[in-house]
Amino acid sequence: MAVVGYVRDDEYWPEFSTVVVRDGVMAGDDEYVCPPKALDEGGLRIGFGTIGRAGAGWMQLVCTSGPQRVILEVHDQRPPPVGAEWAEALETPYRSGSASVGLTHMTDGWAQQAVSLPSGEKYRVQVSHRWLQAGGGEWRLRWWPQHRERPPRWLRRANTAERNLKPSQLAADAFAVAAWSPAHEIACTVDQLAQRLLAAPDQTAEAITHAADREWLTFDEALPAGSTIVLRVPDGAEVADPDALLRRRLKRAGCGPGTTVSPVDPGPPDRRNLIGGLSYLMPSQDSQNETPPQSPDEY
Repeated sequence: MAVVGYVRDDEYWPEFSTVVVRDGVMAGDDEYVCPPKALDEGGLRIGFGTIGRAGAGWMQLVCTSGPQRVILEVHDQRPPPVGAEWAEALETPYRSGSASVGLTHMTDGWAQQAVSLPSGEKYRVQVSHRWLQAGGGEWRLRWWPQHRERPPRWLRRANTAERNLKPSQLAADAFAVAAWSPAHEIACTVDQLAQRLLAAPDQTAEAITHAADREWLTFDEALPAGSTIVLRVPDGAEVADPDALLRRRLKRAGCGPGTTVSPVDPGPPDRRNLIGGLSYLMPSQDSQNETPPQSPDEY
């Protein structure tokens, strides 16, 4: 086990309260090698989840508005477990078309100063985060090669009102689990998904419904406790139009097709969720303990 690449920025100033990592353009490259088909095209349509989310050539992390210390490490194999000093952590797949990653910003392009990744396209990233007493936060991102992509798993969550698992953010986490699963679908119970998300089952069920209402995910109409459901990412998943949203809610409420209702204005999209523009206060140091998977081959 060895660190084969390292980049550190002690004063990364985020735009829109978002730490942005993207594939890099290495010195000497005549042109950037296009990444594989992007998952969710950078995450803007659905949001970055409760802590962060990754796709093909990109990763966005929800942070405070102050300066951030960001450490990028490249390992030749799985790194050690997350230490107790970190308030929250997750693991997620990452695909790279250039075998390099680096820091950039929401309004910038690909990373110009990047660190090389081991040859390949598929990687896993261990994301650790903590808030700093002086303000801002610290992030440590560890990449290593992964031949078989497994869905994201949340290892630790901060016990604070500022990270209170809003349905829209937890729905983006649930979307990420399905999007990174084979064929973009996953069969599991609500309790199993809750364990992966480190969330309560009722919060998880609400997040699934939130995602389905917006047509980010489809699933069996009922959510019976203990029963297996199949979550799928529909082709071209994006925010549903107001009529589709209303029809789905009426169906769940048991209303027939002839029901007359007043027009519903869904209002403007929540830009705070789309670009991660929420500023979080300093939380307490209490956090949930890491719960490693029982088996590397579980659902």
